[in-house]
Amino acid sequence: MTQPNVSHSDICERYKLPEGTKRILHEIANSSPLGTSVVINLFAEALKTLSEETAANSGRELISQGVALLDYFEHTRGQYTAAVDNCFRPCHRNLTGIENETMANVRRVLLTCAQQLQEERIVRIKALIDHAAKYLAGARRLLLYDYSSTVMSITRELLRQECKLELVASESRTADGGRPIVEEASKMGCKVRYIPDAAIAQAIQDCDGVLVGVETVFLDGSFSNTVGTLGVAIHAKHFEIPFLPATESVKASPNRDHAPDNIQVKKDMRTLLTTSLVHSENARIDTSYPAIEIVPGNLVTAYLTEYGTLGPANIWAVARGSVT
Repeated sequence: MTQPNVSHSDICERYKLPEGTKRILHEIANSSPLGTSVVINLFAEALKTLSEETAANSGRELISQGVALLDYFEHTRGQYTAAVDNCFRPCHRNLTGIENETMANVRRVLLTCAQQLQEERIVRIKALIDHAAKYLAGARRLLLYDYSSTVMSITRELLRQECKLELVASESRTADGGRPIVEEASKMGCKVRYIPDAAIAQAIQDCDGVLVGVETVFLDGSFSNTVGTLGVAIHAKHFEIPFLPATESVKASPNRDHAPDNIQVKKDMRTLLTTSLVHSENARIDTSYPAIEIVPGNLVTAYLTEYGTLGPANIWAVARGSVT
């Protein structure tokens, strides 16, 4: 099994992964931020290129490459979201349970897994976008916090239907998640207002709703997302603005294994301080903070899903079938 602190370069070198797979892992590692749904698709593409381009000398070696890749997925983006485990665990089972270890058969298992994941994702996303666009029809102004590929797809469909839509994008400073929203919205021809996080309370009052992405949605109707999302949800509740997380059912989890308290994913603000201050023997400064946080279900107006609009009390009953 790969180790959590091993980089994509180490994995590629250790297991002699093909150039196409290397390029995809490099893209994921160096393109930030990327929405979970997009990353899942790129992970599937990495499996596909492995099956097509591997230089493995045997089926057993190809199995080792595939398992190493799946472990890498789990130890990177899988720290943040249950979607990685839900999507790729069946592939892991199929790969490690192969009886016929010929190269042709192992390639077939990998390729089938990748294609199935990508095809199912297309169906889910299309259904989610269609349901969300109907629910949000007529919205004039929406506030978006942190980049989400799913949220941007919903926005694109709303713009196709209603050219007067305006977006308010908060900077989402900890992840720099506002900048790509502004860039992508501008390319769509959408009017967009870019604000500092400190101005959310003022800007949210003139919005018809708040759209955010989801890392993992839990049994009790709560969900995890980029730190700062909880503050936006509290503002929305206070000003009675609909707070609408958009999520595929594959992001559901029955437990808190992917909750911030369990995974201890932290970031650091040390680079914002002077070197002399940070390295001072007398300095007692903690610059770490959690990268993601939990938003309780009582702050959620409704989840936008491929099954339609679901209340926080109902989402698990519908999404549980997607949990492997």
